[in-house]
Amino acid sequence: MELLRERYGKWALVAGAAEGIGEGFTTVLAANGFNVVLVDRNAYAMHVLSVKIMERYHVETAEVEIDLAATDAADQCMRAASSAGCRLMVYVAAYSKVSRFKGLDTPDLDAFISVNTRTLLHLVHGFSNMLTSEGKTGGIVLVSSLAGMI
Repeated sequence: MELLRERYGKWALVAGAAEGIGEGFTTVLAANGFNVVLVDRNAYAMHVLSVKIMERYHVETAEVEIDLAATDAADQCMRAASSAGCRLMVYVAAYSKVSRFKGLDTPDLDAFISVNTRTLLHLVHGFSNMLTSEGKTGGIVLVSSLAGMI
């Protein structure tokens, strides 16, 4: 793990951190000594997880409540990542509504585009540019689920 922290620093940002796969990534990173910036729209679940990993793994956390469908979500994430000195970013957030496609309404379609494409693309672009401009090594992990195949 020391090698990972040398390569990726002390802080990681996890977008979609509070539940499911994101909770798993957040917990594993903390268990391996990473401080974590948790990003999620579910403030309660995020806070519960934050407290749990701080107590169990003795790491620092920062909680950032953001709806990743918001037009400025990537900018908010980048401010948090830059402030903490993150060099590892994990994006596990996704909008998925399992239903008939023709039954989706415009807000659903917009949420698919915003969370799954726009915010993701802007965040990857911003994060990679931040690392490059600072001359630092880092990493980006993008995760999806089988829902992305539907």
